[in-house]
Amino acid sequence: LPAGLQKVERNAIDNSNNITSTIFCKGAGKGSEWEDNWFRGSQTNTVWNVRGCIVKNNQFYVILEDNTAALVYGLVFNNKLVVESRLNYQNEIIPVKKICQYACRGVGNNISIIIPEGIEIIENNAFCDVQEYNVANLTLSEGLKTIGASAFESVNICEVRIPDSVESIGSFAF
Repeated sequence: LPAGLQKVERNAIDNSNNITSTIFCKGAGKGSEWEDNWFRGSQTNTVWNVRGCIVKNNQFYVILEDNTAALVYGLVFNNKLVVESRLNYQNEIIPVKKICQYACRGVGNNISIIIPEGIEIIENNAFCDVQEYNVANLTLSEGLKTIGASAFESVNICEVRIPDSVESIGSFAF
């Protein structure tokens, strides 16, 4: 959505089929006349301050105005979901700082998830709806500060170590 968008009415974006979707907004937040229920659907993620996007190793990232990146859609490759720590975007090295809400839904069975050093935030529901899957190994690296509510809820994790840098763990995170 464009940065200058001032008015968005109720249910302007209808996602009543509950398909997971992400809305990319160039602006820093809602305009002055945005209604609270401007989209309909429970599995819609909104990412603000988007400058650009990049796909690397089956992962879809957005580049934000603060020169950081966020994973918005992750796919498993060779039984691993590896989040990048840095991206090359228009000849700039951009650090990846967060994993967005609903980024990695239903990612696979008997997989390893590797979250590298530098990721600071795993948003709410980032790995939701993987209850029938087993995660053999979940690597959370130093530097992680926030694990959002329901981030790994109902995920069968065989092994995880929470790093000393974690300051906040949301309800039902694991």
